[in-house]
Amino acid sequence: MPPELRLTASVAGECVNLVALGQWTAETAGDIERQLSATITPHKSARMVFDAKGITAFDTFGAWLVERLVRDSKAVGIDVEILGLAPQFKGLLGKLQRFTGPSAVGERLTFSVGQIFETVGRSSLDRLAN
Repeated sequence: MPPELRLTASVAGECVNLVALGQWTAETAGDIERQLSATITPHKSARMVFDAKGITAFDTFGAWLVERLVRDSKAVGIDVEILGLAPQFKGLLGKLQRFTGPSAVGERLTFSVGQIFETVGRSSLDRLAN
């Protein structure tokens, strides 16, 4: 059975419009990543609008995919605007962005659940020690 479509794209002038749908979670991350690659690669633009209104579930994997989309796009000179992300999901994305910080242009960060747990654990221990 083919994966449920979770991302659609359209081009309007210099802008790529992406519409995200469904669950952006660990369970669907592989499908979403393949769809992101297939959708974004053919489009070269100066601007991207990521419409997240259709996201119904969002976890750390989903937040990481959105963050990586933004970083990779900015690295090649594409400005990204995220619209419609539900308030409860914005908090998770914001927390992830605090941990990842700014990246060098062209650098692709790799995702490791173990690294996130290690970072959270070390941060917690550092705060307790102070």
